[in-house]
Amino acid sequence: VDAYSFYLSGSMYVFGEADFQQGIIDNLSYGGQITFEEDATHRNTSDRSYVNGKVYKFGNNSFVFPIGKEEMYRPGGVIQLGDISTSYVAEYHAFNSSNQYPHDQHADNILEINDQEYWKIEEATASGEVLVHLTWDDRTTPFRLLQDFASLAILTWDPLAMQWISLGGSVDSNDNRVTSIAEAQEYDVFTLGTIRFIPDDEDVLIYNAINPNDPGGNDYFRIIGIENFPENRVRIFNRWGTLVFDVRGYDTNNNVFRAISEGRLTI
Repeated sequence: VDAYSFYLSGSMYVFGEADFQQGIIDNLSYGGQITFEEDATHRNTSDRSYVNGKVYKFGNNSFVFPIGKEEMYRPGGVIQLGDISTSYVAEYHAFNSSNQYPHDQHADNILEINDQEYWKIEEATASGEVLVHLTWDDRTTPFRLLQDFASLAILTWDPLAMQWISLGGSVDSNDNRVTSIAEAQEYDVFTLGTIRFIPDDEDVLIYNAINPNDPGGNDYFRIIGIENFPENRVRIFNRWGTLVFDVRGYDTNNNVFRAISEGRLTI
């Protein structure tokens, strides 16, 4: 009956599965706190059922935050890299971030910044790296940003440089999602935007298959054009977010990945 069906003023801890059947939770107005513990999950989140305010997540599992604003479910999330338990807190904001984080201050390769929404995803424990993923929605993502997925990227505010920078991103058009790696504790403000195209002679071509001991020459992870970036760093993670390969100066002095894990307790 109200914009918010539930007002939370205390603390709620989820250890199993939270079923968001119907009703928006407001934990912003009354100082409430919702924390999802290790491996806790949620289901049935929608425009009629999410959290208005901050949501905390603890553990080393990947997580989608059940957050939104103004009767819009606008999820964002983290994919944990590594096995150290960490604590993250996320909140969605449905207004222009330029007042706090000026849009006219940005790196040269950024073309446009979403002026209708942004997310704050902060790490509250040790430093590390995660994959951050954001979603787009026709109601809050300007149509012009979605004209070419090749230019769509996750942007973040760099508090040291005092400007927006691009984290790049991998686009999944089926789930309306963009994913990119981010340094924990360095960045906590994220939104979507567009970046300029990289000319073909400056680009790299990444192959997505390896055939070990292949006499045809495809027996290692090949990245065509990486020699143009000698100070590169290549990191490979398995599907569970465990680092299995990490090297600087890839494809020099035989620094290549041959489908054998170099990570701890992995194969």
